[in-house]
Amino acid sequence: MPKPLLARRSGGALVLSVALLASLQLSGPTAPAASGAVVSPDGSSTAQARGVRDGRGQVRLLGARPGRVLAAAPAGSRGVAAARAHARRFGARLGLPASSGLRLARVSATASGHQVVRLQQTVDGVPVLGGQLVTVLDRSSALLSIGGEAASKPRTTAYDLPASAAARTAVRVTAAAHGLRRGALQAARPTRWIYDAALLDPRGTAGGRAVWRVEVTATARPDVRELVLVDAGTGAVLLRVDQVAHVTDRVVCDRAGVPSADVACRPGQYARVEGSAPTGIPDVDQAYDLTGATSEWFATRLGVDLTAMIGSDLGDGRKLRSTTRYCPAEGCPFDNAFWTGDQMVYGAGFASADDVVAHELSHGLTQHTAGLVYWYQSGAINESMSDVLGELVDLTDGIGTDTAETRWQLGEDLTERAGGITRDMADPTLHGQPDHTGSDLYDFAPDYDDNGGVHTNSGVPNKTAYLVVDGTAGEPGGAFNGQSFAGIGTDKAAFLYWSTLQMLTPGADFTDLAAVLQQACANLAAAGTAGVTAVDCQSVAAATTATGLTRWAGPSVPQAVTMTGRPRSVHLTWRPPASAGSSPLNSYVVHVRPAIGEDDFFPVEPSAREFLLEDLVAGTDYTVGLVAVTADGASPSVMRRFTASALQVTWPESVRYGETLRIRGTLRGSGGAPAVDRTVRLLRRYPGSSRYERVAAATTAADGTFSLPTRPSRRAAYHVTYAGSAHAVGARSASRVVAVRQRVRLSVDPHVSLGQVATFHGAVTPARPGALVRLQRQSADGSWRTVVRGRLTGASRYDLAVRVTGRRTGTWRVVVPPLRSAGLAAGLSREVAVPTSARD
Repeated sequence: MPKPLLARRSGGALVLSVALLASLQLSGPTAPAASGAVVSPDGSSTAQARGVRDGRGQVRLLGARPGRVLAAAPAGSRGVAAARAHARRFGARLGLPASSGLRLARVSATASGHQVVRLQQTVDGVPVLGGQLVTVLDRSSALLSIGGEAASKPRTTAYDLPASAAARTAVRVTAAAHGLRRGALQAARPTRWIYDAALLDPRGTAGGRAVWRVEVTATARPDVRELVLVDAGTGAVLLRVDQVAHVTDRVVCDRAGVPSADVACRPGQYARVEGSAPTGIPDVDQAYDLTGATSEWFATRLGVDLTAMIGSDLGDGRKLRSTTRYCPAEGCPFDNAFWTGDQMVYGAGFASADDVVAHELSHGLTQHTAGLVYWYQSGAINESMSDVLGELVDLTDGIGTDTAETRWQLGEDLTERAGGITRDMADPTLHGQPDHTGSDLYDFAPDYDDNGGVHTNSGVPNKTAYLVVDGTAGEPGGAFNGQSFAGIGTDKAAFLYWSTLQMLTPGADFTDLAAVLQQACANLAAAGTAGVTAVDCQSVAAATTATGLTRWAGPSVPQAVTMTGRPRSVHLTWRPPASAGSSPLNSYVVHVRPAIGEDDFFPVEPSAREFLLEDLVAGTDYTVGLVAVTADGASPSVMRRFTASALQVTWPESVRYGETLRIRGTLRGSGGAPAVDRTVRLLRRYPGSSRYERVAAATTAADGTFSLPTRPSRRAAYHVTYAGSAHAVGARSASRVVAVRQRVRLSVDPHVSLGQVATFHGAVTPARPGALVRLQRQSADGSWRTVVRGRLTGASRYDLAVRVTGRRTGTWRVVVPPLRSAGLAAGLSREVAVPTSARD
């Protein structure tokens, strides 16, 4: 389970697997169906269209109601020609710019005899990755539906980067990702595409970029097939997609009850790996077997690859990781199990129950889909989703105790020492949980206890799930809170709750859950998935009514939200929601992914109007959100995605007095890509002052580099900063004092006869009358030996004479000691070689 936050804190190349890529396209919130104008075959307008929007409010699908069509076939056109005409007519509503071209991608037929024509968006003939419209035509080529998405701001730019350079880059990043030699890989011929991140990532920023599309394979490794997109202008890797569908890959580590603060299951520590024989250690073998059973359940019933979606890579590939018999540093026993954010951890005996294992794995699914904040009702839904999916696995996997008496009990296969039964979804009140929102057991958590009662109030959505599956037949009198209905069964419920998890948003409350359950059911019924019907959806709606999920109203969204990246931080401001709903506002929550240390959300007092999220790590991309919370629910989340910024600065060891101090460096963003056209500044602070002043600014070049020139100041501390923006976290270098060396000029007669006097003369700046100067000669071993000492004149000049002995050419220099009170480092002249000749 996610770690609860008990104390308030005050302001700290995208790589996707195929399965995750699919989930990102599905995970945006879907608005309820919207009516739109529909044209029947005779040309009359009706109101029988269903429109589905994504989380940005963009229409993604227009579909006719049963027995209707969106538009008749244009006169004289059939098939592909009709599809193109329909796309030109309706494309703008799906976000397709008028400047786009549509290329035929594929034509196929459905079992019902409908024709599916898939059209590819192009700009100046270059295809857009993910930009497609799909039309479904009846036998007369009338339009039944049109859906898809398109790049709204596409543009093509010059392909300045050669295709060969893009291929080399793609091979390099693939080799690094898989630990292979570059010579073991081969790149297909790069092709020209346009990449719009908003089409593949719900949090991506709209705007097309010209890219080289390269596929990289390994002759001896069939599991390596990478799609790499390389920016055609800068050469940065914008996307790397693993195109191989992965099978379950489990590893289990065993702490054997030895206290430790380390829970990570790393290479070299594995007690059991995928395909290996049982170890004979019950905890290890149970974690391995039940992780496999859960993974198989999700794969066979829902088509979800758990390894690809929630597995973690610690240098040896993506794996489902478990650590068993864990004890914290303070000692044993550890009577619990939890999901760390990238693996499962079990105390002794806690890996023996299939619903417990599935529960923890489901927390990983929630993390990678809805991202439900672990706070008040969204946190209760988070807990409930793991309970529901865990119990659906338990009820149908044929493992463990599955009797009528244990049905809907959680942890029935755990020993008493490991806690035994902890919850009952059929009757949550048996374990102190409410079974509806009007129950006396409902926890309003005025003191924020248990993160807003997440483990208590999860009883309400748990009871809802029980009623959805089994109906009210088992309730006293065959009804619950005045509602009587049949259940839909476990198979349909599995699809229902998986779809719901994909549609929920981080700040979802009970009202949102009720709405999304009903919409998810309607979507499944419309598609005929798993045999879901409209009658089933009536049962789902009745279950949400019976448990009172819609009894209260949560707050509306916070107003005027701004989020601005600063160096290693994000500053948020807002105004209160227009409505607090049915109870007073009790907090705001700032949530962040990935977590900062162990914290992924930060409660804020209801009177606050700003928050500084600090301690962000350079080189890490973050998604930041804000929700308003009451005891009755949470607002929708206002979310922004911030690109990482990493600053590398090259500092000179010193600079000579009177010369220009030049600081050079590189600013990079996601995946090490150059950050282009960003303003970086050089700041200076003098000893005893708390204020930095700006002394220089520069704009980063196409490769992310910059140069900051300024006149040097003695004893001043400098640092380089990138302030950040609405889309990027800023960065700041460490502070540095650059020594200012005294400037020593030197001249001498280059030819001196043996035995004659050579005079070395020059001047020192800044002026230091009376200061000591030394004339030094380099010895054969490379060391320097002082030969003559002198003082600077009132004009800060010197003349140092020495008689030349020996026939060897001498190397000389003049040294002025430092003047620390003035912040001056030692000065060195240039080195001069004085050859000698024999006397005539």
